[in-house]
Amino acid sequence: MTPNQPRERCDRSADGAVLGRIVLAGLCALSLLCGCAAPRPDRVGAFPGPTGPSAPATPHGKTQPPDLTVPPASQWDGQPSAGAAPAGPEGPAFTPFSANLPDLRREVALICGSARMGKRGDGLAPLVTDLYRSGVDPALATEALIQGDCGSVSAVVTELVAQGGSEVADQVQQRALSLSGSRAADTIRAAAAAGLVKATPSPPPPTYGMAYFPSGAAQSGVVTATTPGALYGHATPGYGVYTFVLLGAGFDPAKEADRARYGELLRVIETYVLAGEQGAHTPRAEAHSFLIATYSDRATAPDLSAAMRADLGQYLKRHDRSALAERLTTRPGPFLISSLEPRLLPRTAAAPRLVADLSDIGTGYLYAVVDAYDRPIPPEQQGRSEALAAIRDRLLGLFSRPVPAADLSPALPDAWVFRVGGPPPVVAAPAAMPEAPMAEPGAPVAKPELPTATPEATPAATPATPADPFAPAPATPDSNPSAR
Repeated sequence: MTPNQPRERCDRSADGAVLGRIVLAGLCALSLLCGCAAPRPDRVGAFPGPTGPSAPATPHGKTQPPDLTVPPASQWDGQPSAGAAPAGPEGPAFTPFSANLPDLRREVALICGSARMGKRGDGLAPLVTDLYRSGVDPALATEALIQGDCGSVSAVVTELVAQGGSEVADQVQQRALSLSGSRAADTIRAAAAAGLVKATPSPPPPTYGMAYFPSGAAQSGVVTATTPGALYGHATPGYGVYTFVLLGAGFDPAKEADRARYGELLRVIETYVLAGEQGAHTPRAEAHSFLIATYSDRATAPDLSAAMRADLGQYLKRHDRSALAERLTTRPGPFLISSLEPRLLPRTAAAPRLVADLSDIGTGYLYAVVDAYDRPIPPEQQGRSEALAAIRDRLLGLFSRPVPAADLSPALPDAWVFRVGGPPPVVAAPAAMPEAPMAEPGAPVAKPELPTATPEATPAATPATPADPFAPAPATPDSNPSAR
């Protein structure tokens, strides 16, 4: 048998040589392509760490290598990952932290290291949020954050207590002390206290109210603000005269007379000032408006009347009216302070104010008192001190009686209406109490309550033609009681 002869080389001919080179080149190219596509076992699965997202799978079920050009995403960035758990029905997804300490420390250290590499200084708060959302024990979270160099001990304790509240404060402090030593005890206690302050939200500011009762208006209204000064320092503009109603510091709700006087004043204002549905709906220059402080929506908030008394009292003392300021702090009131401006305090000393002290006025007179204010302001008096002078004259006319000339002393015992600011008076005569009360028409006649002597009376002078509209003519023996 003849042994097999070796085959001839396919490239011995010219055509065979060309074909062989083409085939050889193709085989080489194919082998190179296969070698480049094969994954290197030393790189597959080397990164990311235990908390990183899983590598995506190809359609053929093979795992592609991760992209190593970018760092792994931090858990608090809300990036979706394998096994992500939603935070609430519609909350962002996040990867829960491990419950055991070794894995937890490794996960937290990886995240905090990534944050430092990225120079992120705001990662502690959201990281603590995710730790609590994962149900991690506060003590373990404290240890993982401190050992992971996620911030100073003080910052870690403050943030954990701020988000966890008082129920975690002891656990956080004890673990921080065990890691930092007793020398850091004061720092840790201060940090926990700061966290408790942050954990307790500040209550919203109280809401104060000022009720408006304009003469001839369709209805009353209430303006609210979170600062008392905004209500009596910037009232609704457009009215001809503003009268602020406030109680004196001597008001005692336990006294029947004090309660009855203030309650009757409010009842008369609410009943007789408004005109009903046919009245005006916007401020008018011919209208007078009573402004009554309402109670705050919080029982512990300061009384609006107290703020008004304090500011008005300081103003009166600065302008040498200490005796009148003393009335605000010792007498029950109520006091009526009238102004041409939409504010309680005058802008200048020349701006007039009319003050009526109702502390000694009987309830039977209060209808006539309110009626003295509740009248249209004539066009010629609008914006002028004559509007206040007209109210003062009507008030003085309510309680007039024959006064002998010998009784016109500089301090009559029944002065209760006072002028503040404006030009100096030329003539002034304080009011005298009536011999019979002026009550609401149809109401039973009430026995008058005579006022006590006070040092704030306006001195009387020789009758003369008054240059000041606030200065009425003195009482004469021919004077008669008058009321609407």
